[in-house]
Amino acid sequence: MNMRKTIVSTNRSIVSTGLMVLLGIGMFLFWWLWHPEALNFQEQNQLFLWTGDYLAERLSTSGGLADWLGEFIVQFFYVEWLGALLMALLFVLMYWLSVKAIFSPPYRVGLGVGLFFPLFFLWLMGDENVLVALPVAFTLVLAAVALMRRVRKVWWLPIAVALWWAVGMSWTTYYRIPQHGPDFSGWNGDKWELLKQDYLIRHERWDNIIERAKMHEVQTPFWSNSVNLALAMKGRLADKMFDYWQSGEDALLMPMVRDNVSNLPTAEAFWRLGMVNEALRYMSDIQESILNARKSGRFEQRIVECMLVNGKYRVAYKHIQLLKKSLFYASWAEDAERYLTGQRSSFIAPLNAKRALRFKQNFLFNYPEIDKMLGILFQENTQNKMALEYFLGQLLLKDDAQTFMQALPLAQQHGGYRVMPMVYQDAVSCMQSRSVPDTPYGRYIKRKMGGR
Repeated sequence: MNMRKTIVSTNRSIVSTGLMVLLGIGMFLFWWLWHPEALNFQEQNQLFLWTGDYLAERLSTSGGLADWLGEFIVQFFYVEWLGALLMALLFVLMYWLSVKAIFSPPYRVGLGVGLFFPLFFLWLMGDENVLVALPVAFTLVLAAVALMRRVRKVWWLPIAVALWWAVGMSWTTYYRIPQHGPDFSGWNGDKWELLKQDYLIRHERWDNIIERAKMHEVQTPFWSNSVNLALAMKGRLADKMFDYWQSGEDALLMPMVRDNVSNLPTAEAFWRLGMVNEALRYMSDIQESILNARKSGRFEQRIVECMLVNGKYRVAYKHIQLLKKSLFYASWAEDAERYLTGQRSSFIAPLNAKRALRFKQNFLFNYPEIDKMLGILFQENTQNKMALEYFLGQLLLKDDAQTFMQALPLAQQHGGYRVMPMVYQDAVSCMQSRSVPDTPYGRYIKRKMGGR
């Protein structure tokens, strides 16, 4: 009988180990290969600081330990494979503890049932605003239950009190939007496709954005802004712009939207165009729209760059000191600080180049006249080919045929094209035709006219 129990126990151990290995491999591949944009989104919406004050602030509230541990893990998402590995280990630990705490004897339940919890939390995190603190908190609960099964009952109350302080009772700790909960949409295709675009923009993988756009069309201004930016960065905007879906007059540059996602492609386009003040305003507003009041390493970097271009060195210094307290942004911040002190720095050439692109005169930004501002931006530096193509593209989006025809010689004179780009040829043909032809730009005009 004892030998039989030993064999059964050994078999259960082998099965449990095998399930943990398979779970770990599956989770690692899921986060690293299939959804790195989820890691990117979590990481860019927080800035973990290696300071005692930061830790004390988190631990001063109920649930703060789970919050701090979650943010500690998320900071490593900056390195994709490392972030994926840590998430895989977290979910494997959750499985192992669930077996120890709930499904091990005397509770006779199959080991495979323990997979429910990791898979449930994986599905739950299909809502991008569910924080990593949530699976961390549940893992702490499982650890406490497993511990309580091994100690005398006199220790249960202290463990329960410590657990309450560690994980808290407020949903706000685990969800980025206060007073809200998960939308339970799972890994919605369109939403995550847009976040994938933002991830690719951050890593300047322009070819990947263009290739994905051929297979996944999401009819939103965010999608159009992303694809157009990628086309511009590859020098293909004037030839291919209307081969892709255009949302309308906001397809190149969106007006301000008060959230932490929508304006990211626009802010990046402003920066590359040389519209530094708008890049600064958009990035600052995006960071302030992180509703759990966190900072962002990515957004802080762009804010620092804009401040340095504009010569706002004292303000830039404050942001640099914040970034120096992080792990993965510290070396970048130190290089920025060397620039401030007149030492050798990789910032010198890029910032000088950006100063050459920015506006030479001051005026109030007025989004309805974005085409005019793009025109001024180009006139002040005729080497700014991206500004030229955005200016002409904006006129086409507005269907401003008269101004486009007047500005077209600028493309011939300053565009450096051997032949007139296909978009401009198509537009001229449409403008000279008595009826709207079935061409890429013609189809856009038909849709703008309501299908007529």
